Amino acid sequence: MGYAAGWVGFLYPEKENEDMKRFAFLFFLLPFTGCGDGLITVSGEVTWENQPVEKGIIRFEPFDGLGPSAEANVEKGRYSLRMAKGKKRIRVYSYVEKGRRYPFGKEAGPAIDYKQVIPPEYNDQSTLTTDVQEKMKYDFIQ
Repeated sequence: MGYAAGWVGFLYPEKENEDMKRFAFLFFLLPFTGCGDGLITVSGEVTWENQPVEKGIIRFEPFDGLGPSAEANVEKGRYSLRMAKGKKRIRVYSYVEKGRRYPFGKEAGPAIDYKQVIPPEYNDQSTLTTDVQEKMKYDFIQ
């Protein structure tokens, strides 16, 4: 109980009970307020060389660099995520295992080397953009 609520309860015991009921009601509603969070659902398909990307990441970053980014795992060519509205830069990543090394011996386990299969113009040097305004589907097909 906060300092102010303590004084209310001391001076007006019936008011403290009303305040606690209001607080309990608001606390109960908090988990259900996510529906109006202003986020947009975006889903789609990711393919490379006419094949679904087996595993990867798709990231939507604010074009102006302000605000949070959103990213999703790509599984068997599909993804779905929620994000804020606005113009976004899109980056797509997919790695395949290139080899294994054992720099500290077999007992320590392998160090796995990966190779990026999507060219830089679609990830680190991406020029892909979209404007997210409502629930939408965005397909990256190359």
